[in-house]
Amino acid sequence: MKKKLLTHNISLDTSFFEQNNFLIGAKINELAELCKKGIANIFITDITYRETIARFRKNLVASEEKTKKPKEQLATNARVLRNFPEMKGYFELPKIDIEALHLKFKTDFDNWLKENKAVIIPTEHITIKEIFDAYFNNRHPFKEGEKKHEFPDAFTLKALVEYFSSKKQTSYLLSSDNDMLSYSSKILIPTEDSSLLYDLIIRTTNEEISERAIELLEDEFRNSKAFLEKETKEMIMRAIEDEIGSTYQIDELEIDSVQQIDISDIDLNSFSIVSLNTTDKTAKLECSITFSFEVSFSADDYSEAWYDKEDDKHHFVESKTFSIEDTYDIPVTINAHFDTDEEFAELEIEDINYGKKLDVMDSFNPRKHYY
Repeated sequence: MKKKLLTHNISLDTSFFEQNNFLIGAKINELAELCKKGIANIFITDITYRETIARFRKNLVASEEKTKKPKEQLATNARVLRNFPEMKGYFELPKIDIEALHLKFKTDFDNWLKENKAVIIPTEHITIKEIFDAYFNNRHPFKEGEKKHEFPDAFTLKALVEYFSSKKQTSYLLSSDNDMLSYSSKILIPTEDSSLLYDLIIRTTNEEISERAIELLEDEFRNSKAFLEKETKEMIMRAIEDEIGSTYQIDELEIDSVQQIDISDIDLNSFSIVSLNTTDKTAKLECSITFSFEVSFSADDYSEAWYDKEDDKHHFVESKTFSIEDTYDIPVTINAHFDTDEEFAELEIEDINYGKKLDVMDSFNPRKHYY
């Protein structure tokens, strides 16, 4: 992305909504804040509108399917909890009504677009001949392979280019779709890095007051980097310990306890400003932290054990110790408060990895990591 802000117009692709969990993701909310301040303008095509609603339904159906097994496991493996009235919530989980939730999302989506004054660009005027010309000549976004999936993208790109050309304007195109990102045009500027785009908009729009605020934030970040790394390290250690401690079982292993966690080579990288409010004198920063870790934990191995019904006991259970080593690069969100009159700034870590699990056990292999 070019460092100079070229436009306040931001066109959104379906993949942007889906990647950010539709209306609940941090990047969606940060964009809405920019719109409310009047420093960003949202555009989507009618195809993107319909596609987003359809993709939400598909994700909803998949989520419903994934919740069936945990419900069954609770009913079977935790039935002793039925003895306690306060635990009944575990067994009376609400039914997922696909149609009702789908309709509710459509209403919420419509309201979100209205609140943020989003412009929905029609595509009905685009002739199929124009699209087929691109299709048969392998022009963008068509390529070798399953070209039929690129037809919605072709209509969307054509409509966006025509619309902004007629207005003598340009627009950024937020997307995580590789075909969209590889599109080359003087009118559309594709990007998948919303943090950098928001940062660019904020820095450019609030130049006078923000310029000094940004200097204060950069100075404070530099001066408190060691402290922030220490705080982040402690949060990482807690996250790893909680994650392994809540895993309980992997195949025929029952996790016992975390024995040791070592974090090393920790490095907090430079930040992007994803929101800045000169009225409230607050900001939200986002950066990444690189670190290496080694964690060892004990577990009971039941792979060679046998169960004695009379004694109600497993025999030949072997206690083992496992170790995992890896290097991660995860996002860190920082809340900031500043005062340009008093010439100070304060930073506080909000969360790591957007509050999501680190998934340190995803690469775990009992044979590889046993010692």
